[in-house]
Amino acid sequence: MIDQALHVIDKVPFLLISYVTVLVFGTAICASAVLHGQDRFSLRGLLRTCFPPEFYLSRSTAHDCVLWTISKLLTVSQRYVPLVVSAIIITQFLDYMAGPERGVDARIHAGVATTALVLIFLFVWKELVDYVLHYLHHKVPFLWELHKVHHSASSLIPITSQRGSPVEVLFTENMRAILIAIPLAVICFLTDEDVVLIFAYSGLFNKVITTVTLDPLRHSHFPIGLGPFDRIFISPHMHQVHHSKLVHHWDRNFATNLALLDWIFGTAYRPGKGEMLVYGIGAEADDRQFTSLKGILVDPVVNMGRLIFAGLRTGRLAAH
Repeated sequence: MIDQALHVIDKVPFLLISYVTVLVFGTAICASAVLHGQDRFSLRGLLRTCFPPEFYLSRSTAHDCVLWTISKLLTVSQRYVPLVVSAIIITQFLDYMAGPERGVDARIHAGVATTALVLIFLFVWKELVDYVLHYLHHKVPFLWELHKVHHSASSLIPITSQRGSPVEVLFTENMRAILIAIPLAVICFLTDEDVVLIFAYSGLFNKVITTVTLDPLRHSHFPIGLGPFDRIFISPHMHQVHHSKLVHHWDRNFATNLALLDWIFGTAYRPGKGEMLVYGIGAEADDRQFTSLKGILVDPVVNMGRLIFAGLRTGRLAAH
């Protein structure tokens, strides 16, 4: 029964989960307004609450669609293949270094409890890797040139989560794959866990966590908090703060799911109810740059190249 349930969850596209979540919360908001006599129910009002035209018919959303399509074409080859291949190669290398005398009996048998601990460890490790990479994309100038594409969104919808320069996707996914593959390979070397199987379980575990913590609403217009759980998980409202171009919101809430990391490293910001957010980068010149496909696909790569060459000449490649 559990295996069947997990299989169903694994097969459901995350985009479908995202928009179903939007519909559920939008319906709940409309129902609350009707019950409190603040509004009358209408299908048009419901659709407007769930999918505001000013968001979904904007140029920013059109760019989101283009970048989402590109990211989907890159995701399988750049996220899953490098991670699994890297883990297998590292595991084989460790086996080779251990020598032929190391038999199967030398490995720790991975029961249910061990596998559960491994999944929790890999989840936390992935969160830490994502936090560090995200932080670097904000603090290293040539990486920020690429990451600006994501922050140039003037409105947030679920597919904005995949809004990013293709070059950033290639770099980030490969770096993440290598950094996650190292502990994954060591675990599979020390135990009898199968690399491919534990990777599949880990991906499924992460998908369940992100769904439960309302990840689909983090890139949406619903400012929803998780109450006291904001101390542990990133709520939609906390991540929306990360996209705000108001100065006091800069460089806040870097974590993907675990807000605990932001609280530990001093980058957490918990917004108040009704706190104003304005999406974008901040500088008018930057906001104007990303109003065309050239601005989001070509210019960031050119600017990154210029900064790298200038940094190599001056020796200040990583200066902010």
